[in-house]
Amino acid sequence: MLTRNKTNALELILKTIFAGIAIASTMYFLYPYLKPYYQILTVVLTLFGIYRFFRGEIIDKQFFLFYALFILANLISSLVNDRSQLIGNMIEIVLMFCMGYMTVLTTKENQTRLYILIRRVFQAFALFAAIIAISLFLSNQSLLVPFGEETFRLGIFDGRLFGLVNPNGGAILSLVSILLSFSHLHRSSLTTSSKVLSYLNIILQFMYFSLQQSRGALLAALVVFALYGFFATKSKNYLRKAGAALSVVLVFLIVNQGVIKASEHYGAALQKYERKLSQEESTESFVQEEVTKLKEEPESVTSPPENIHGREHQFTSGSRLALWQGAVKMGSEKFLLGYSNRNITAYYPKFFSDLPAVTESAPSFHNIYLTIFVSTGIVGVLCFLVIVFYVVKRYLTFMYSSSNLEAKIILLIPLAILFQQFFESSIFYTVLGFNFVFWAFVGFGLGICNRQLLHDEDELTVR
Repeated sequence: MLTRNKTNALELILKTIFAGIAIASTMYFLYPYLKPYYQILTVVLTLFGIYRFFRGEIIDKQFFLFYALFILANLISSLVNDRSQLIGNMIEIVLMFCMGYMTVLTTKENQTRLYILIRRVFQAFALFAAIIAISLFLSNQSLLVPFGEETFRLGIFDGRLFGLVNPNGGAILSLVSILLSFSHLHRSSLTTSSKVLSYLNIILQFMYFSLQQSRGALLAALVVFALYGFFATKSKNYLRKAGAALSVVLVFLIVNQGVIKASEHYGAALQKYERKLSQEESTESFVQEEVTKLKEEPESVTSPPENIHGREHQFTSGSRLALWQGAVKMGSEKFLLGYSNRNITAYYPKFFSDLPAVTESAPSFHNIYLTIFVSTGIVGVLCFLVIVFYVVKRYLTFMYSSSNLEAKIILLIPLAILFQQFFESSIFYTVLGFNFVFWAFVGFGLGICNRQLLHDEDELTVR
């Protein structure tokens, strides 16, 4: 029989392992190898969540209810639609339960310890990913790496920096890491080494963020840094708060564009240097070949090679408008309860025949609101909007009334990811780890709002 302390310790161990696997799975090419452990832990932690529920150990009961309604909407959609994908949809719902309640169905003490552990796991991975990506850029390496049945890109492709995580996911990874470092720097007592590491991480993550050129993540960053400037200002004058918000946004944009311009000059300099080396090598090789030809066949002399190809370092991006228009049209045909998530792919050819790449992709529309609309209809969208309204209201109310800047910055993390979901679909219906990061920090944020986490008088305040 497990004692309460042993149960808490086991929960911490399992959830920390799950966090490591979930965060590592943001590298999509690793997921097939992580899948068995991912699935086993999902089931085990779902059972742990049910155990906590029956013990009444719920961090926020209103959130629990609203999220349960959303799960119910997905369940109903699965039951009224094509049953051929019923088991797959049930698996999605179990994962949804596990992720959404990961840091909500637990004790106050365990939530605080989970925050410490998950923050450290996340920051270690984010720093490692940034170092790898920036090293590839500085060394001017662009690689196509086969991994199992997949081939993934590393380096500059189509004007964007590809690292261990795709640019859109990597950019939000960097933004979350920056916010975590900012929050850590607002602690009252930090060692010099901890400060240096936090500042170093912020610099690297800013570089990594900028070079990935994710417009969705950039807009999310502008929103959360505006909120940071507004709520970090101690003045009660709203004009001063607005001025501070604008100043922070301008500084961020200047730094972001500065990194991009510097990278373009760096890329151009490398390109010029590589061209010079290539020309020298080509000329030397050419002369040797022609000398040989002149000795053997004097009439076969040709012109030296020209137009040596260099790597492109300009930065551009694409559009999702056609995809969104098709999603609205598709969802409108099953307006009330949607298609259920696992059934969507079968209907793709009907609505996206002019976009062949979409018909082969996963059921995602690069907009979580549209993805939910197509999956669960207007019922699911309304349930999700209730969750969004409740969380945002709680967060903004806390940020307005509290002076705890460290806690305020943590609340910005889910808000950043939530805003990015206008351009991505990564917090539901995916096995990659971004959904875990979002819902884990939603739970931490609710713990903060309930004065259970990062509270000034809490003896378990994170160090």
